Amino acid sequence: MRNYYEILGVDKKATTEEIRSRYIFLVKVYHPDRFTDPDSKTRAENDLKEINLAYGVLSNQKKRQEYDNQINSAEYNDVRESTDQQEDESAQEQFSLLINYLQEVTERWNHIIDPLPDISSTKVPFDALGQIVVGLVFMLLPDKSSSQKDGLIEEIAQDITSVISINIMLGAEYEQNGYRPNIDPVLLQYFTFYHVNQHLQDLLTKGLLEHRITESFSTQFIKDVTNNISLICRLSEGIGRRIVKKQEQSNSTDKKAGFSEKSEQQEKQSTYEAEEKIDATGYCQSCFANAPTEKVSFSQNIGAIVVRFTKKVEGELCADCIEKNFWEMTGITLLFGWFGIISFITTPFILIENLANYLSANRVRKYSSNLSSIAIGWKFIIALTLIVITYVGFSLGSSSTTKARTQQLPTQTQVRNITAPTRTPSPTKRPTQVSVVYKSPTPENKCILWSKVTSSDKGKKLCVYGTVRKAYWGEDIFFMTFGDGINDFRMLVLNGYYYEDIQGKCVKVEGEVKTYQNLPYIEVNDNLLKCP
Repeated sequence: MRNYYEILGVDKKATTEEIRSRYIFLVKVYHPDRFTDPDSKTRAENDLKEINLAYGVLSNQKKRQEYDNQINSAEYNDVRESTDQQEDESAQEQFSLLINYLQEVTERWNHIIDPLPDISSTKVPFDALGQIVVGLVFMLLPDKSSSQKDGLIEEIAQDITSVISINIMLGAEYEQNGYRPNIDPVLLQYFTFYHVNQHLQDLLTKGLLEHRITESFSTQFIKDVTNNISLICRLSEGIGRRIVKKQEQSNSTDKKAGFSEKSEQQEKQSTYEAEEKIDATGYCQSCFANAPTEKVSFSQNIGAIVVRFTKKVEGELCADCIEKNFWEMTGITLLFGWFGIISFITTPFILIENLANYLSANRVRKYSSNLSSIAIGWKFIIALTLIVITYVGFSLGSSSTTKARTQQLPTQTQVRNITAPTRTPSPTKRPTQVSVVYKSPTPENKCILWSKVTSSDKGKKLCVYGTVRKAYWGEDIFFMTFGDGINDFRMLVLNGYYYEDIQGKCVKVEGEVKTYQNLPYIEVNDNLLKCP
């Protein structure tokens, strides 16, 4: 009595998925087309028949239950041959059914791949698979010429392109008609990339026989290839489904062309929204999740004085990956992208470009419910950095304004009419129109004449007197000069007031001597007095 579990190499408690996975692996290993020797080909055909028979029983829950009962029953030997023949025929029929179905789909949808539509969404797994194939060819075929290696790589690449085309048509078929109830989607997908597996399995077998690779390497290689090519199949199916959806939307728009202008505008809006939603569906090329995506790119720059370390993420990304990459790469660039001349120039453009791409992908953000928890650390760092930059910038701006008001003294070319301002001060200590004192008296012994005050007196609190030679406005400052020299002592009124008819009169002020470059001056508030 044949044990189907032993034939497939699985445990009696194996799940249906484990049995199916093992079956696909054995079909790749024992397929007759892999062998050129007649004897080996015959043995492979017999082995494959046993495998098909075992899978036909164990993949069907009802038949598996009956088999499990029969394997422990003495009656099993009486019905074994008839059952074998029935299950063998069932397995063969299933393979024939899949092949015929693929032919029908190809005939029905061949027009949508002529010419081949945009397949850029498959670029990431396609490139990954290409790197694996190139590495394997050069590792296992060192004795072949470069042209022979290139020829084999090109042949496998064409097979992968055929896989994309077939799965685009399957996607279109599924979107419009759905798969038939008796079609197994997993086996159907496997048949679409059988030729690619055949090429790669031949290379692995050769490598194992020549001891160039180990069994564990072969197993890992098969796993990597299966993951990438399965993803290519799913992405290609998505392309086919979107093509059919757009065609249906276009046909629906044509049928409603006779409606009123209002209805037409509403339909155009619906068409736009539907196409927007369709274009946003697919597989994320970063995390490979089946979710709405948007084509974006984010850049990162780290300046290290004489070198730059750059990084770029580009492709169809889901909302979560867009959120993560934008905040992380923008945060790193904002903190470390300024060190070096080139980095200092390019970093602002990178930050602006990242922000523009992030905002352009806003429509897919509604498909994620946990954006606030993604890259929360970088969000905090960026917010804190911007607050610090704003505070420092505001502080420097305020400091510059104050300094300009108090230190940037205009020259005499800025003199304006002394009567230009209309308001006059009222403090009693300010001088009134008194008779002009033409000589410079000594108001008090402790006061000194203006001509004795120099820049070396900076910081000293002095009482200074003198006859005002000239009074004029410079911006918002009222100046009183006592000599003709550019560095002669001056009095400055900073509160916006002025003293009318002050020229030619003797005044005194007590305060701290300050300097601007080599020019000494004292600020006047309410401390200006007339000479006694």
